[in-house]
Amino acid sequence: MARQDYRISFGDLKVSERAKEYVKDALDTNYVSGGPRVREFEDGWGILFGHKYSVAMSNGTAANTAACMALYDFGATRGDEIIAPALAFAAVGNSIMQAGFEPAFVDIRRDTMNIDSDLIERRINNKTRAIIAVHTMGKPCDMERIMEIAKEYDLKVIEDCCEAYGGTYSGRYNGTIGDLSTSSFYVAHIISCGDGGMVSTSDPEIESVLRSIKDHGRRPGSMYFDHERHGANFRMNALTA
Repeated sequence: MARQDYRISFGDLKVSERAKEYVKDALDTNYVSGGPRVREFEDGWGILFGHKYSVAMSNGTAANTAACMALYDFGATRGDEIIAPALAFAAVGNSIMQAGFEPAFVDIRRDTMNIDSDLIERRINNKTRAIIAVHTMGKPCDMERIMEIAKEYDLKVIEDCCEAYGGTYSGRYNGTIGDLSTSSFYVAHIISCGDGGMVSTSDPEIESVLRSIKDHGRRPGSMYFDHERHGANFRMNALTA
């Protein structure tokens, strides 16, 4: 039998005519920063994957950074540690440090390339505040064991689903198990806006904190200079949405 070679494209973005119509609509209605298209995207994302609350971000790294920054409202202080896999895209470690924390790296399993849940407890100390579970290339982490550890040590769990939204673990979508989940819409990912990100949660308090963080720490919904916490400009614009 003759050998057949298959080429699978990776990161090949094609902008559809429908997408171009949406961009034109945003321009025609003068909504280029925020606006109803962003909210529509957030709501649709929640419906698609079962998230109660979703907050759009400028990119996946911003989503991870905002998720980490949210920990300050739940007892974390600068210099605390977040456990993360020793093998992951650089954005994981960068986002932890950008948020003011220290990454505590845990080795991976060779068969999954995901964090080895059997090694996590060795890295936990009195400065540990969260675990980032990166579902590498769509393969889910051992979320059952990770959630058990998080509950025992009172840690938040951030699911990095930037490469894995739409996948499932024990009948549940990736990103619906931990306290927060992050997604990326970079050109090489499953859904692409060129750039863009999302943080999802089932906790209304976390959602409120995220909406503040992404807009320079403002009170959610406010345009005044009433900055309640440390934040950044992580807003998604209407053209991306």
